[in-house]
Amino acid sequence: MSLYERLEVQKGASGEEIKKAYMKMARKHHPDKGGDAEIFKGMQEAYEVLTDEKRRQIYDMTGSIDGVISNSNSSKVVSRFPTFLPVCLAAEVCSSSVGAVRDRAIRRTFLSVSRISTAVSS
Repeated sequence: MSLYERLEVQKGASGEEIKKAYMKMARKHHPDKGGDAEIFKGMQEAYEVLTDEKRRQIYDMTGSIDGVISNSNSSKVVSRFPTFLPVCLAAEVCSSSVGAVRDRAIRRTFLSVSRISTAVSS
């Protein structure tokens, strides 16, 4: 069951819609109100991920809460790094650094991601 299904919202739901759905369902499923603790725990997890923009982006891209993409041919973990990660890392490094320090950091970032991609491919 997807996180969106747990809260009974559409994938494109706004933060306000997600909060409203969570509050409505929490009143119904809260263990103190006689609801199922496991359902409530799943709702809480969905709410936490979907209301955090970064975690929601990763979930939407990978379909996984922790960003793990597994190979359909095996149970081996293929990557914890979505394909957009190198660009995001470079953008963060550029925005927070200057000059030569920024350039070295970008090279290290891309080299690290490159090594991980190579290891995953083999």
